Amino acid sequence: MTTESTTASQRHVTITLADRGRSNQRGLRVGVNNMSAEELGRRALSDGLFGTDDLPRDWIYRAVDPLSGLRGRGLADAVARPVAHLLLAEHLLASEEAATVDEFRLGPSRAGRRSLRLTWTPRRQYVNAPDPEHITIEGEVSGI
Repeated sequence: MTTESTTASQRHVTITLADRGRSNQRGLRVGVNNMSAEELGRRALSDGLFGTDDLPRDWIYRAVDPLSGLRGRGLADAVARPVAHLLLAEHLLASEEAATVDEFRLGPSRAGRRSLRLTWTPRRQYVNAPDPEHITIEGEVSGI
């Protein structure tokens, strides 16, 4: 993917995508300690992005930060926003956490921190099940 941002200057950014292969555990989604797999996935993403500590200390779920590759790079806002959106959507869809990514908002940088709001719709477990509720995480990310 190549993007071009023109405001006062011109900058070309090239992003190379490498296929990391498929995991054998795709589709294996379990709840732990009376929490659903969706709730554990939400907490793992929140812990990784915002540095919170909401995740129970179990061996199955760990904090995940899809934006770790962007932190500290000092990318222009016109580049950081779409790349952050792409990385978060790729994580949610590839990990089968989400069926759709419904909202992405990344605020302006203030003292190295940005507000982030992300909403997605989880996959349905069964065809005849009702549509799942949207999941939203909101907080401040640093270094983007």
